[in-house]
Amino acid sequence: MKETKSTSSGPSTTSTLKPISDDKLSVQVKTSFKIGLIVPSSNITMEKELPVLLSAVESQTTLKFTTHSSRLRLKSVTKESLQEMNKNADKAVDELCDSKVDIILYACLVAVMTEGNGAHRQIQQNLNKQIHEKSLSLEVVTSAGAIIQTLQDLGAKRIAFMAPYTDALTKTVIAYIESEGIKVVSYVNFSITDNLTVGELDTNRLVDNLQYISRDIDALVLSCCVQMPSLDKIQEAENIIGLPVISAATATF
Repeated sequence: MKETKSTSSGPSTTSTLKPISDDKLSVQVKTSFKIGLIVPSSNITMEKELPVLLSAVESQTTLKFTTHSSRLRLKSVTKESLQEMNKNADKAVDELCDSKVDIILYACLVAVMTEGNGAHRQIQQNLNKQIHEKSLSLEVVTSAGAIIQTLQDLGAKRIAFMAPYTDALTKTVIAYIESEGIKVVSYVNFSITDNLTVGELDTNRLVDNLQYISRDIDALVLSCCVQMPSLDKIQEAENIIGLPVISAATATF
């Protein structure tokens, strides 16, 4: 602590400056966060992979996370069932707002993409408006918007991806990504319509199918679906192709 001495002609005195009390100096820094998830009812992957990603952050920082889910009914991955699920997103947002979460992740990439090119912007805007009407400051992030943003942040102009979708839904995903100025050079799709089966996919199939992926790309989306597991193979895929590899889950995170 700094000392000041009198310079007057009178007797020398020494006074110690009193520190400002801790309660006046302290600034509350938030270190604990509640992550809200909107997932299809048959999703068994996002709630496995996201905690792994969050745990990695916790191990290197003082931050702590918990995840809280709201589920929307979905069993079969078809355009009609996905769009029907979207209609109930506002109810899921209300439920998560009751928990005062800090952010909401709408974790169903293809559901948003079936609503038309660029739909993530309108969906996020609508759901965020709903939240702000409750005088809450949190935001909704969609997997569809997050994967586009992540690819743009990487500077990726040419990409490849793997997905579990039917040919028709895969074409929807391609058109959506390309409408954002990113060329899809090659892809692999597994044509699985049962969403639970997607979540049980052996991730070794992703590695096996890397042989069909063009190397004339800037990045690979190893799983263009939050339900198709891939987290344990991302580093291996990067090592094999020597290019950035992401997934719908890592992009949303």
